[in-house]
Amino acid sequence: MRKILSSILVVLLAGCTAHYKVSEDIVEHVSWNAGHGKVVKTISGANAKSFQQLTPWYGKDELHAYWMYIEIEEADARSFKALNNYYAVDSNHGYFTEHLLENSDGKTFEYLGSNWSRDKNTYFYNRKRIDVCDYESFKIIEASVPSRATDRSCYYYQWNTVQIKDRSSLEILPSNYAKDKYSVYWGNLRIEEADAATFDVKGEHPVSLAKDKNSCFSGPKTIECSRLNDEGKEFCGCSAK
Repeated sequence: MRKILSSILVVLLAGCTAHYKVSEDIVEHVSWNAGHGKVVKTISGANAKSFQQLTPWYGKDELHAYWMYIEIEEADARSFKALNNYYAVDSNHGYFTEHLLENSDGKTFEYLGSNWSRDKNTYFYNRKRIDVCDYESFKIIEASVPSRATDRSCYYYQWNTVQIKDRSSLEILPSNYAKDKYSVYWGNLRIEEADAATFDVKGEHPVSLAKDKNSCFSGPKTIECSRLNDEGKEFCGCSAK
């Protein structure tokens, strides 16, 4: 749930209007959201004379860099650059919001889109480093919400290496599902009761029903026919059960 909330937070922030307000001696970050209206935060210690707004969410002065009103303590202000509202880089490291990305290399760091980034050594999802099995063959799986990836040895959901049983037979399915010849997976979870040989996903939507010869599934859990609409009942063969 915390992973989902983190992604939702980024989406919500993207929909807000924000900017830095610089007066003679004070730097403030101004934002708006539906819950609180206008939010104004003074950046304690910021140098108004040298302050620059890089994006509505990143700024810096001659000594420090900031995300919103939060000082990024590890940042090198002289080389600090914003890549967008949520990713930045300096000569030493990459950053997600105000967080330094662990062991990242600033000289080769790049944002790839949809919460993915990389440097010469590895990949990252949001603020988490991924211990990839094979860097050269690593590939993000295309989807409306691209949260999965593969390489020649492993399968990933966000920053998690999924403990699949048989990589050679892995089949990527829609709606966060995948299967090998032994098991079915949703996200980084193995669906123990699912039958891999007969498992099928209804559609290409980010959230979709799935079924096997015994059950119907929503995400990693079985779902009763009584909870489905007519289209879902038809897909799951509820009348025959």
